[in-house]
Amino acid sequence: MKSEEAPIISVIIACYNQGIYLSDALNSLRKQTFQNWEGIIVNDGSADDTEKIALEYVEKDERFKYVFQENGGVSKARNTGAAQALGTYILPLDADDKLEGTYIEKALLHFAHHPETVLVYCQWGFFGEATSHSQVSYKGYAKLLVNNEIFVHQFLERAICFGLVVLMRICI
Repeated sequence: MKSEEAPIISVIIACYNQGIYLSDALNSLRKQTFQNWEGIIVNDGSADDTEKIALEYVEKDERFKYVFQENGGVSKARNTGAAQALGTYILPLDADDKLEGTYIEKALLHFAHHPETVLVYCQWGFFGEATSHSQVSYKGYAKLLVNNEIFVHQFLERAICFGLVVLMRICI
């Protein structure tokens, strides 16, 4: 990717004292089949080795950016990342989560074939000691807004809409 080229996907990695998992999350992003992304690592005031690990990734891959803020919670960290995002789409990625290698590519294909789509989300599963998987199904936008039935935070959303789903849920 050329540095002057605007990334299509802005991945916001909020991290608070989860440095132990951060490398797994960042490696899962680097292994995506779709490579035109930026990774904005937002350290939400961590007291562990989050900063050290994040800066190692910034050094080895120019697509990563690092931002530190005093602890304000995951929503503030995501908003801080979104304020710096250059992408057409935003993907929140928690520091203790990993993406399947073709996730971004598949999500973008869905947007391309269904331009009315606002956000795309995925099935999820535990890794490590727990190994269960989700049984997520779409039952309509109203149910999604009222009940937040997707549970998973790794949804791809048009940047212009970022935060609106949450705002609409609060207002209902």
